[in-house]
Amino acid sequence: MGGRTEHPLLLAMTTVLSHVAMIPSLRFLHQQGFTYELGVSIFATIASFMYHLAESFDATLLLTEGQWHRLDNIGIIGVFGLYFSHLCCLRNPIADAALKQATFFVTLVLQEKDPWNEWYTIGPVLGFAVMPITAAAWRWRTPPFNWLEVMFGFGLLTVALPFFVWGLDDQNDPFRVYHAIWHVAGGYGSYRLWQVVPNPVARAARRQLNAMPPHDYYHHHHHEGVPAVSRRV
Repeated sequence: MGGRTEHPLLLAMTTVLSHVAMIPSLRFLHQQGFTYELGVSIFATIASFMYHLAESFDATLLLTEGQWHRLDNIGIIGVFGLYFSHLCCLRNPIADAALKQATFFVTLVLQEKDPWNEWYTIGPVLGFAVMPITAAAWRWRTPPFNWLEVMFGFGLLTVALPFFVWGLDDQNDPFRVYHAIWHVAGGYGSYRLWQVVPNPVARAARRQLNAMPPHDYYHHHHHEGVPAVSRRV
C-alpha cells in the first residue's frame, strides 16, 4: 500500500464498498442474456474489489495488491472494448464475436507489455472508441440507438474521469475518495450505456430479418403476426 496512514476500515468503506455501484450493470447483463459480457464484467469487478481490499489492509489476498491491480486494469479496459464492439453493430455474428475477443486479446498484450505505463491503458480505450466511428463512416449512417441515453451514459463517465485522474495521485487522495467517486459515477454510467445495446435475442431476430428476401420478410411480418423489427442493425 506504500505507507498510507488512513485506518484500513475507513479506506475500505470508500474504495471497496463503492463497488456496489457496479451491481446494476451485472444484473442487467444477466437479465438480457449477455453471457460473455457478463463474464468479463464479473472478472473486472472481482479484480477491482480484491485490489482495493488488498490495498486497504496492506495484505496479500491470494495475489499481491500489484497483481490484482494489473488484473483490474485488464478487466476495465476489456469491458470498454466489448462495449465499443457492440456499438459497431456488425451484422455477421462471427465477425461480431471475433471483434469482441480481439479487443480482449489486445488488452492482455498491451498490459503485459507495460502495465504501469498510462498510455498502455488510455491508448487501447481510445483505439476501441474509434471502431464504431469507423464502422458508421463505412456504412455512411449512424446505428439505431437511443443517442440521448448514449450521451447521458458517456456524460456520466466524463464527469467521473477527472476523479479517476485525481485519484491516480494516491497520496493526495485521502481515503481514496476521488477513486470511490469514479467507481460510483462510472458504475452508473456503465449501467445506462448498456441499456442501449440490443440483447442477443433481439440482435439474432434482426439478423434473421435482414437476411430475408423482401417477399419472405413481408409474409413473415404480415401473415404470422410477428412484431415489426427494424431492418437496421
